[in-house]
Amino acid sequence: MKFKHSSIVLLLSAAAAMAACGGKGAIDVTKPLYTLTLNACNDSKTHATVTGAVGDSAKFGADPIRAGYSFDGWSTTYNAAKKMGDPANIVTAYTFEAKNDVLYGVWTLKNADVDGYMDKLKANSQDGHLYYHYYRNANTAADYNEWDVWAWPMQPTADEGTRIDWTGRTTSADRMSATGNPVIDEAGVVADIDLKKTYPAGWNDKTKTMKDIPMSFTINGVLSTHIGLQIVKSETRQSGSGFWVNDGSNLKVQLSDFALKLKDGGTAYHVFVVEDHVPMPTNAPFTDVENPFDGDDGTNVTYGKSEYDNIKWNSKPSQSPTAEDFKNIGVGYQIMVSSFADSDGDGFGDIYGIYKKLDYLEKLGVKALWLTPIQKSDSYHGYDITDYSKVDAKFGSKVSEAAVANGGVVTEETAMADYDQLVAAAHAKGMKIVMDLVLNHTSTANEWFLKSATLDKDYRAYYQWGNHETQASVINENKSWYPYGSHKYSYYAKFGSAMPELNYSYQATRDAVEDMSADWVKNHGVDGFRLDAVKHIYMLDEVSSTTGDSVVYDETTQNGKKVDYSSDLTKNLHFFRELKKDVATKAGKNVFFVGENFDGTAYQVAPYYDAFDSLFDFYSYYNITNAAASGMSGNVSTFPSAQGFMQGTGVFNPTGSKGSDGKGQMNGSDNLFQKGAGNAWNYPAVYKVYDSYRGDKSLPGSFTSNHDIARVINRIHGANTSGSADIDEQGNVSSSDYANYEKAANCAKIAEILFPGLTWIYYGDEIGMTGNFPSGTDAQTSYSDLWYRQPMKWVQGGYKGDGKFTTDYYVTGSSMKVQMDSINASTAVTGAEAQAASPTSDFATMAKFIKVKNENQALITGSMKAENYASGTLAANVLCFSRTLNGVTIKVAINFNKEATMSANSLNGTVLASYGNATQNSLPPFSAIVVKA
Repeated sequence: MKFKHSSIVLLLSAAAAMAACGGKGAIDVTKPLYTLTLNACNDSKTHATVTGAVGDSAKFGADPIRAGYSFDGWSTTYNAAKKMGDPANIVTAYTFEAKNDVLYGVWTLKNADVDGYMDKLKANSQDGHLYYHYYRNANTAADYNEWDVWAWPMQPTADEGTRIDWTGRTTSADRMSATGNPVIDEAGVVADIDLKKTYPAGWNDKTKTMKDIPMSFTINGVLSTHIGLQIVKSETRQSGSGFWVNDGSNLKVQLSDFALKLKDGGTAYHVFVVEDHVPMPTNAPFTDVENPFDGDDGTNVTYGKSEYDNIKWNSKPSQSPTAEDFKNIGVGYQIMVSSFADSDGDGFGDIYGIYKKLDYLEKLGVKALWLTPIQKSDSYHGYDITDYSKVDAKFGSKVSEAAVANGGVVTEETAMADYDQLVAAAHAKGMKIVMDLVLNHTSTANEWFLKSATLDKDYRAYYQWGNHETQASVINENKSWYPYGSHKYSYYAKFGSAMPELNYSYQATRDAVEDMSADWVKNHGVDGFRLDAVKHIYMLDEVSSTTGDSVVYDETTQNGKKVDYSSDLTKNLHFFRELKKDVATKAGKNVFFVGENFDGTAYQVAPYYDAFDSLFDFYSYYNITNAAASGMSGNVSTFPSAQGFMQGTGVFNPTGSKGSDGKGQMNGSDNLFQKGAGNAWNYPAVYKVYDSYRGDKSLPGSFTSNHDIARVINRIHGANTSGSADIDEQGNVSSSDYANYEKAANCAKIAEILFPGLTWIYYGDEIGMTGNFPSGTDAQTSYSDLWYRQPMKWVQGGYKGDGKFTTDYYVTGSSMKVQMDSINASTAVTGAEAQAASPTSDFATMAKFIKVKNENQALITGSMKAENYASGTLAANVLCFSRTLNGVTIKVAINFNKEATMSANSLNGTVLASYGNATQNSLPPFSAIVVKA
C-alpha cells in the first residue's frame, strides 16, 4: 500500500529552495554558470545538485533520499492536487532556460511506512475513540480551518449531533467556531471523538445556535454500532438558508469495519476519507485516489447545454393501456415499513414482519400491498435512495429464514430474500405488490450522484449541474441549487440539499431508470409502481420549457418563505409515457402505474391519466373530510358539503385558475387541459374526465390517509374545530371526543372505499388510529410527519421486543422517536389483534365494506352519478351516489351529520352492507348503507 497523496513539495529554484528550507545557501544568480540545488525540506541534508549554464543540458546526480519515501524523479510541472511534481512530466535530463528555473520532486510513500503509520496509531490511539482522518487536496491549515465534523450515533439508537473540531484547534465556549491550526500529517487532519464521553449536542436552526442536549455514543453501556459523520463548511451552519455546505453529505460508518486493536489491548477506530471521495472510507490511508477537479475550468455544467438535453421531444411515446391485472382490484393497503411490524425485536419494522402479518391483511380483504420504499437509502422513511438495485438491510430481519441460514446475520442479500419471500407469499394469497419508486431524486450518497459530482463523463449529466459563479442569476439556493463542497458547481435539489434531482432530459438517465425498474418486475415479481412526486420531474426552475408546453403554476409559502413548485406538464407526461411503455417492453408485462401528484385541484391532475393507470385522489380526500367536518358542525354552509361535492355547477377554466402569484395555467399549444376545460366542479364530472385522458378505464386512487398527511380522523377534527377547509388542517383528538370523531372517520373511510378505482387503506386507519401532534407542533413543523407514521398498534401496552411486532425507533440522525400518541396508547384504540377477532370493531366494519367493493365490479370501474337519497334540512350533508356497470346499479348513502337522522328514499334493492344502524328508510347520525338495485 502506498499514499498517492504526499505532503512533500520538491522544490523550486535554488534561491527559493534555500529560502523554503531555512534561508541558507543562497545562490549568486548573476553568474552565467551556477548550481541549482533541490531540497526536501523535511530533511536537513542537501540531496541533489544540478550544475549548468543557461542553454546547457545536464543530467541529474544521485537521487535525493527521504526516509520512508521512494523518489520517482524530477518534474517540470507542479501538480497542485498532489502538492508535488506531476508524475506525467518527469524528466531524466534538463536544459536550463533561466537562472531561476523550477523543478519539482515526485514521491510515493513506501509500503513499509504505511505499516509504520498504522503502528504509530496502535501505540498512540486511545481505547474507545473514533479518529476521523480527512485529506483535502490543498492540505493546508487555512483550507482545513474552514471545515469541521458533525457526529452523531445512528444505531442501535439515534441521537442529536455535535460539533467536533480537528486536533490542534480550540473550540470556542459556545461551540460555534474554533481557533488555531490543525495538526497535519501525510493523511491530512484528524477529528478525535471520545465514544465514551457525553457531549452537549443539537442544533437550533431558527436561532442558528448549538443546543445543549446530552448526547453519548454509548447508551447503558452499549456502544453504538453505527456512527453518522458529516464534514461541514463551518460558516454555512450559521447562514440563513439552513443548508450546510458539506463534503460528501452524511457518512454512515459501521464501527466494526474500522476497528484497530491497540498495543495495550484496547480498541480504537480509524476512518480515512479524502476530499470528494468521503462516501468511500477506508480503514487505512488512501491509495491511488486522484483529484477529479485537477485542471477543471468550471465549465462542466449540464444546465443550459444542449448535449445534455437530447430527448426527442417531437416524438411522443405511445400511450400504454390500463394494466389489466388491476382493473378488478378494489382495495389496497399502504404500509409504512419501518412503523408496521417488527419481527426480530429491534424496534424497527421489517419486511419479514409484513410477511408474518399477511393473514391479518388477507382477513381485512385487501388485494394489493404498497410498501413505502425498501431500496437502500439514508433514512428511516426510504425516500432518498442510495442504491436502486438493493433492498436495504435495515428492513431485513435476523429471524427470517434467509438470515437464520446466514447465522442470524442480516445483510442486503438476506433482506432481498425476505422481499422475494413476501412477494411470493402475497401472490399466493391473490395480492399484488406495488413498489414505491422514488425517481425524481436520489440521495447524495447514491453512486450515480457520486460519479456525477466527481465529473465522471458517463454520469455527469444524470443530474443537473450549474456554475454558481458564472450562472449566479439562476444557479442559487433561492432556486433550489446547492453548492457541492468547495467547488464552483451547484446541483438542483427541490426536496432538500441531500436529495439531488435526476436529469430526465438526458436519455442515458432515462435508460438507466427503465432498466432498473424492469429488473424489479422481471426478476422480483413486482406488479406495479407507486411513482413518487410525479409533477417534480420537470420543474420550471430546473429546466427551460419548450414553446407551447403546458405549465402548471404553483407557488406557496412555507415557514415564511416563498416556494415555487411550478412544473412543466408536457415534459412530465412525455417522461412517464416513455417509462411505462419501455418498462412493459423490457419486463414483458404491462405494470400498474399509480402516481403521486400532491394537488387537490382535480383538473390539474387529470392530464396525468394520459400516462398513468391511477393517481392518488387528493381531491376526494379533502372534499370527503370537509363533508364530514360539515356534518360535525351541524350545518351545511361552514364547509363544502357532500351534496356540493357531488353536484357542484361551477366549471373549470384553465386560464382562470390562478396561483398565489396571480399567474394562470399556461395552456400550451398541446392543449393538455382541453378535456377538462368547461367541465363542472363535481366528482362525477371529474371521473369522466379521468377516463377521457386514459382512453380506457382510469383507476382513481382514493385513500383514507397516507404517510404525508393527517390521518382522516385528525383532518376532520382540524377542519371542524378551526372552521377552515385548508388542506393542512390537523386537529388533536381527545379521549372525550374520540368516539364521535371515530364514527365520522369511519363514514369518510367507507366513502373512500366505495369511490371508483383502487382505494388505499393507510395502515392503522382500519383500527381507528389517530395522528395527534405533541403540544406546540403544527403541520409546518419539522418532524410533524412522524405523527402520521406512528407505530402500528397490534396489542394494548405493546413495547419493543414484546414478540407482538410492536415497533419503537428513532429517526435517522435525530433524537426524535417514532412513538404512539396518548390516544393510540390508551384503551380508546383497541389493538389490531383484538379488533380482527371482534365482529363489532372498526376492523370488522372496514372488512365488511372492502368485501362489498371486491365483489362488485360496478364499485371499481362503474360509472358514477350524483343522487338524492335523503331528505331533510341537513340532507346536503348526506353523500349520495350510484355506481352502474353492465346493467348493475349500486346505491350508496352516507350520513355525515353528527345528530340529525335523515329520511331515506329510493334505496330499494338488496342491502349489501350498512353501518350505524342505517336502513333503506332511515339514516341515523354517522351511518351508511349500500344497496344493490
